[in-house]
Amino acid sequence: MISKKLTNGAQIIAISKPNTSLAVLNILVAAGSINETIETAGAAHFLEHMMFEGSKHFKDYDKTLQDLYGENNAFTCQDYTNYYQILPYENIEKSLELEIDRFQNLTLSEAKFQTQRNVIIEEYKETSLQPPLSDFWHKLLLKAFPNSSYKWPVIGYSLERFKNIKRKDLISFYKSNYTPENLIFTLVSGQDSSEMIQILESYVSKLTPKNNNINHEVIINRSKKHVKSVYKRKNIQNISFFTAFHIADFGKEGYFEADAISDLLTNGESSILYQEFVKNNPICLEISSFITDNKHMNLLVFEGKLHQGVSYDRFKNQFDDLLNTFKKDLPNLQKMEMLKNKAETYFLFNNYSILNIAQNFSFWNYCDVRKEDILDRLQNLDAEKIKNISQTIFQNHNEIEIVYIPEIV
Repeated sequence: MISKKLTNGAQIIAISKPNTSLAVLNILVAAGSINETIETAGAAHFLEHMMFEGSKHFKDYDKTLQDLYGENNAFTCQDYTNYYQILPYENIEKSLELEIDRFQNLTLSEAKFQTQRNVIIEEYKETSLQPPLSDFWHKLLLKAFPNSSYKWPVIGYSLERFKNIKRKDLISFYKSNYTPENLIFTLVSGQDSSEMIQILESYVSKLTPKNNNINHEVIINRSKKHVKSVYKRKNIQNISFFTAFHIADFGKEGYFEADAISDLLTNGESSILYQEFVKNNPICLEISSFITDNKHMNLLVFEGKLHQGVSYDRFKNQFDDLLNTFKKDLPNLQKMEMLKNKAETYFLFNNYSILNIAQNFSFWNYCDVRKEDILDRLQNLDAEKIKNISQTIFQNHNEIEIVYIPEIV
């Protein structure tokens, strides 16, 4: 693996993966929804859509890439946006030419702006308005990060605000954030890393700043008190809950311990919460948990649905008692070995395909975390660390509760 910072500020990474004829070009933009203002919330995701609508020298991005026998996709997160393409290595230089043009000379026509605007409005309705509990992420982020740039999801703060985004807002976001110093180009193929880094440099070094003076301050902070919000909903028959706790930044001390805690508590039928609330003492129809993977401002989230007739207070009292017991007891040796083996196996499996390698190395570089550091943290997970981190996480002031109860008509 070879990594190099160019004079224009862009980062380039070349990784050789023997015995593959394909190549992956991944481009991470160090800008996401946290780089928006509340008036332009949704602009990062909107711009992601527009990045496929043509540039100065390539009017049809998808057709050009198809002619190179390539496929592509992208996704927007709160603190970054990621683009990738998979294609035969012999076409990589033409692919880079295509990418440099759209990152330097995106068209952003009014007609295509309106087309994609309508597409995203429908996406917003389908993902955030129509299902009965689809707005939970909006509500949870707003409560967890009330004075932070992380307080709305990538789809936007509200549909009404999104509809007010103008083409000029996207142009401003593009010029402010899609600049060389915010870009990480990662190329993975079966070729020699030295050859690939030279090719990357020859193209990526052509990018120049867009000379936009608009800078948006990103505010990074979190709630410091316990928050509980209850919402009545029609068309639901059971109480549903989302309980979140603040955890460490990605890759930092405590992050992987939080992931391990999530596994111990809810991963599989032998997990602690499944045994307690689903199998032995059927209070919950279902219960699960996950951690977020932002660079900053992450959460450990528990979600579940109660059996009809079970009050939320009854569940929550038992849930709190169980977490208090968990904080005091060390996981046994057998569970720790299973946990470490599972974490290492998942990590290695998730770094096998050339697409995963390209995306992971881009993200790790963005977070200033090395692969070796992650593997070392996973291999050195121990019961005492998990106990200590759980005591830090499971505190009343660190908790956010979102509860949905049936509206009785």
